[in-house]
Amino acid sequence: MVNFERFKEHETKRDKAELIGKTFESNKCGRFEILGLGRLGGKKQSKLYICRFIKTGFTLLVTRSQIKSKGIIDEKDFSIIRKKFKSISCNEFTVIEKTNKKYNDVAEYFYKIKFDFINGCEYEMLTFRKSIFKGSVKNPFFPSVVGVGYLGNTKAIDKRIHSVWCGMINRCTNKENKDYHQKGVFISKDWLNFTTFQKDAVNLQGWDYDKFYNKKNLVLDKDVICEKKNVNPKTYSKQTCMWLDKSENQKEMNERTNQKYFIATNTKTGVSEISNNQSSFATKYNLYQANISKCLLKPQEAKSHKGWIFKYYKEEKDE
Repeated sequence: MVNFERFKEHETKRDKAELIGKTFESNKCGRFEILGLGRLGGKKQSKLYICRFIKTGFTLLVTRSQIKSKGIIDEKDFSIIRKKFKSISCNEFTVIEKTNKKYNDVAEYFYKIKFDFINGCEYEMLTFRKSIFKGSVKNPFFPSVVGVGYLGNTKAIDKRIHSVWCGMINRCTNKENKDYHQKGVFISKDWLNFTTFQKDAVNLQGWDYDKFYNKKNLVLDKDVICEKKNVNPKTYSKQTCMWLDKSENQKEMNERTNQKYFIATNTKTGVSEISNNQSSFATKYNLYQANISKCLLKPQEAKSHKGWIFKYYKEEKDE
C-alpha cells in the first residue's frame, strides 16, 4: 500500500461531512473508503483525496468527481492487461502493458494499447485507463470517412487538402453519382490513406501554393492524364492526377463532353457573345450559371437572366 501524505489541517467541513471517513461502492471493484485529503488544490489543479479499497488495501489519489462517479478501479483486483476492449468509434483493441510514464507527477500512468489489424497496421498508442473503459480511443488507420478513407499516421492535417480528399472520396462512393460511381471511377489504394494523399498533393503537376490557399482557384483533375494515357475506368492516383485552374478544368470538361455553344445577347446594349462555357461566362458578367442553364434548357420558364437572353448557337443560326 502506498502511503500518501495527509493534509489534515486543510480538510474542510464539507470534506469531512461528505467524503472523509466514508465508504463508497465502486462500479466494478467493490467498496472503498476515503482516508483524507492527499493533495491541496492549486491553479488548474483539483483537490485529491486518499482512496483505499477495503478488499485489497490498494491506495490511490482521486478527485471528488471520481468518487461521486464511482468509476475508480482497484488495480490489484481488476487487471486489464492482455484484455480486449471496444472503441466507440473504431475497431477493438488490446491492452499491452502499464508503462512507467505519467502525464504529470500526480496523474495516473499511461497504458500501451494495440488495435486489431486493419489497413496493413496494428496501430499502437498510449492512453489512460479511463479512456480504455470509456472506449474513447481512436485508431487513425480505421476507415472513418465513408467506410473507406482513413487518416493514417499523420501529425498535422491540412484542412484545405483534407477537404479535397473528402470530396474525392464522397464523389467516388456515392452510388447515385452518375459521373463518378456509376462510371466506375475509383481511388487508388494508397490515396485512401490521407497521410499519403497529403504528401503527394503538393508534388502533383500544376501545384501552386498561392492559387490553392490564397486565390482558391485550383481543382484536382483526373481526366486530362487519364484521357492521355487511355486509363479506363478513370482513377484518382499519384500517376493520373494533376492540378488545374478552375477555368482550365471547365474548358477541358466542355471540350471532352462537347458542350453546346450558345449565344448570349445583352438586351440593353445589343452586344452578343458566343461561348460554350456557361461557368466562365457567368463569372465574367457576374451571373449565375444555373440560371443560364435554365434559360437554355427551359426558355418557356426563364426567358432572360439579368438583362441577358440565351439561345443555343445552332438554333440562332437556323433562324
